[in-house]
Amino acid sequence: MHLWVRLYLKWNGQLIGVDPYGNQYYQEKKYSHKRKQRRFVLYKGIEEASKVPPLWHSWLHCTTNDVPNDNGTVLTCKTKHIPNLTGTPLAHNPKTSHFTSDGHLKKPDYTAWNPTH
Repeated sequence: MHLWVRLYLKWNGQLIGVDPYGNQYYQEKKYSHKRKQRRFVLYKGIEEASKVPPLWHSWLHCTTNDVPNDNGTVLTCKTKHIPNLTGTPLAHNPKTSHFTSDGHLKKPDYTAWNPTH
């Protein structure tokens, strides 16, 4: 994370909570009522948006003002985080895909119509 963001959050941010992955969520202490209050996440480890749980995602994007908490079953995570594998050899490649697992274009399953024949 950039140094200026950390400094901004130290002076202007209020820690709201931490998710099971260790990400910290902040919001501005002071804000104008003419705009939405800005909300931030400081990732633990690699900065990857897929590490944000769904309830925190809705809070970050101001879909809800309800802050997820550890009371009850709201934030229980029973699985380990799996990073986004798009563009890697481990990416999901369904049978209907036009590409092979190594990223090359498959041979088309049809022959194109040629008007001269």
